[in-house]
Amino acid sequence: MRLAGAVVLVGALAVSGCGKEAGTGILGPVDSVTSATSDAAAAITTVLAGPAPADTAAPEASGPDADASGSPVPAESGADTTPVPVTTKAPPRSTRDTLTVWVLPETPDAVLTRAGRLFAKDYPKVDVNLVRQDWATVTQQLQDRLPTPETPDVVEIANTQTAMLAGQGLIAGLEPARSDLRTEEWTKGLTGSTTLNDDLVAVPMYGFGRVVAYDQQAWKAAGVAAPPKSMTEFTDALERVQNGGVSTDYSAFWFPGRYWQGSLPWIWEEGGEIAELEQDTWTGTIDSGESQAGLTQLQELVRKFSRAPADADETTAAQVKAFDEGRASAALMLPYEIESLTRPHGVFALPGKAKNSVASQLIQGSDLAVSAASSRQGLAVAWLRAFLDPAVQDQFARTSGYLPALASAVKQLKGDPVTEAQADLADKGRFTPAAAGWVDAEQQQILPDMLQTILTPPAPTSPSGSPSTGGASPGGESLPGPTGSVAPLPGAGEGGPLPTDGGTSPSR
Repeated sequence: MRLAGAVVLVGALAVSGCGKEAGTGILGPVDSVTSATSDAAAAITTVLAGPAPADTAAPEASGPDADASGSPVPAESGADTTPVPVTTKAPPRSTRDTLTVWVLPETPDAVLTRAGRLFAKDYPKVDVNLVRQDWATVTQQLQDRLPTPETPDVVEIANTQTAMLAGQGLIAGLEPARSDLRTEEWTKGLTGSTTLNDDLVAVPMYGFGRVVAYDQQAWKAAGVAAPPKSMTEFTDALERVQNGGVSTDYSAFWFPGRYWQGSLPWIWEEGGEIAELEQDTWTGTIDSGESQAGLTQLQELVRKFSRAPADADETTAAQVKAFDEGRASAALMLPYEIESLTRPHGVFALPGKAKNSVASQLIQGSDLAVSAASSRQGLAVAWLRAFLDPAVQDQFARTSGYLPALASAVKQLKGDPVTEAQADLADKGRFTPAAAGWVDAEQQQILPDMLQTILTPPAPTSPSGSPSTGGASPGGESLPGPTGSVAPLPGAGEGGPLPTDGGTSPSR
């Protein structure tokens, strides 16, 4: 089973805080998990509570990645509002009209055709105008058209757009339509982005998350015969593989220092959260004891097993290069990254803290929403109902390889290693805070800056106690050699340090 289309990285988001030196920036030079998370929590609280700066530019969306959606930025992004309820009254079957539906590139044509046929059974005289939007321009299109009489009726939006658009009042509340939309049958791991302050505002369209791609040959040579079943077993496996590394540049687990999305499983497995909503107020909680415990574990893991630059994130595609060149045995990757690998590999979902469990992962993908300005909301709800038909959902999962909206369709992902690993995330998907102002927190690079500070090792010291300038990677981190034997792994190639983009990639 192949994933539909070539998924494009979100690369056009204009962000502040790019190109910062390790351990600097909005958080200042700090050394510990405690101080870094404290500063980040305070910054998140401030951003989610207050208005956006007047000169904030709307980010551009250039791919279906939920973490950097390119959401329109309202004048006051911190103010969550109750969405206006959708009109669910069904028009007469004899209605002659045109329903405009905006979709993005990933949904297969055959799926949309099938949904259209079901819709036509109820409304044979309504034409459905399907418009394929482009990730590079859809944000501006949404800003320009949603508030106007020329609004599309149904829109596909990246799942981190949902809270912001709902907070702006640009998409309708779907609470009155709950009974029509099979909400009790939805894939559990996709539901977190569909509400704002517990009000239903969107329907999940699809999702996908990060899973572990690993060098099966290297792991087998290190004595790891099967994928680990817990985080402890995962660490033990990396220990074995690292001890067989070919050089001090070898990474049993490739993990760049600004890879904040990849850090979330460790936070969530310990019971931590980025931020929490209490009495209509969002508060940053990345500094909780649980969050700090998870980040401390990750810090130990990364410093021991990763030689990735501390000032880069995974959007550089360096992890694919490192894996293919035999300089990394494993990395958290998205499906399209895995499909681009040329080196033989296996795939498994990152295990959780408990034995035989799967760690929660940040889910990227899209939601479907109804325009608040649409005069055809009854027809829009009917189209959503057709899209959620079980036969349509089965076809969607089977042909796209993504997690579908209905849990019953997840079984269609079985039979292919990449999609089976995605299926393991069906109940484990998590999301960034469903706050209208979250995009501002991403723009300000709060979490990447925090993580870079935490994952940058202190400079090595000379015997005299002064900092040493030797043995550093491109990201500025020291490169202690792996412990134990340095016998080469079968097929593992040599390779020098990877160039980086200096941390200028967007927060994806």
